[in-house]
Amino acid sequence: MNQLNFKTITIEDKKIFENYFSLYPPKISEYTFTNLFMWSKVKNIKYCIYNDGLLISAIDRNNNPYFLPPVGFNDCQGIFDFIIQYGIENNIRLIELVPEYQKKYLKKHGVKVTADRNSFDYIYKTELLATLRGWRLDGKRGFVRKFKEKYTYSYLPYTDSFKNSCLDLFDKWMRNKDSSDSSVNDEFLAFKNFIEYFPKLNASGGIILVEGKVVAFSFGEKLNENTFVIHFEKADSSYTGSYQIINQLFVQSEAYGKYAFVNREQDMGIEGLRKAKLSYAPFKLLKKYMASF
Repeated sequence: MNQLNFKTITIEDKKIFENYFSLYPPKISEYTFTNLFMWSKVKNIKYCIYNDGLLISAIDRNNNPYFLPPVGFNDCQGIFDFIIQYGIENNIRLIELVPEYQKKYLKKHGVKVTADRNSFDYIYKTELLATLRGWRLDGKRGFVRKFKEKYTYSYLPYTDSFKNSCLDLFDKWMRNKDSSDSSVNDEFLAFKNFIEYFPKLNASGGIILVEGKVVAFSFGEKLNENTFVIHFEKADSSYTGSYQIINQLFVQSEAYGKYAFVNREQDMGIEGLRKAKLSYAPFKLLKKYMASF
């Protein structure tokens, strides 16, 4: 079997990925050019065009290589057969983030397929995030009300003039986290890559100012025709309700009336993050699977 020629993702590859994702609209949060590009250095994400389709590889924190789901192949069974055979011959023994509808193509190989709960995407109805209606979101409305009562604030679309302020806020957020948690530093590196290239990406952002200071920000983009995905959301928690209000106002500004759903990505197995995402009453969890062979 021939060696595949994988290439590191650069900003110049944006059109290639956008063409594939427009023809084969993604469902999982990882599959936008923005997401793959901003994490490319952290996870060593690479791609290869093979038989007019797209193959994507990466490495995990233990430097184990893995494939991500293929994109753009009409013969799905055939490409999964190829990936598994290629992986066996080249010591790549994992396919990660496989969505539910592709799971069936792994069954014939005796591959071990397990649900990766830490990678499940949280899907919400846009209307509920924008309005916070219903008894399950009473607490969120309360926090938003407290923020509005306590602070004189303004919500603005993100521009590059706020870049350093957003980096400073992210840095402050990091200092309150466990310094031994590598995922925190990884996220910051991805965010720096994202914010540096923001003008060339398709993402949008929103910030909240209190007395001229950025106390919260959120960034996201279109995932598919009915779903908006949020990549980053950080706030200064010393401002009561800052997380709840940036969540609501960003969705109101960028997704409400345009998309039926909001994908707020996964919780990575972090207990506090899982609790917070569940507290917003998700419409469903988008399952993903890991295949090992």
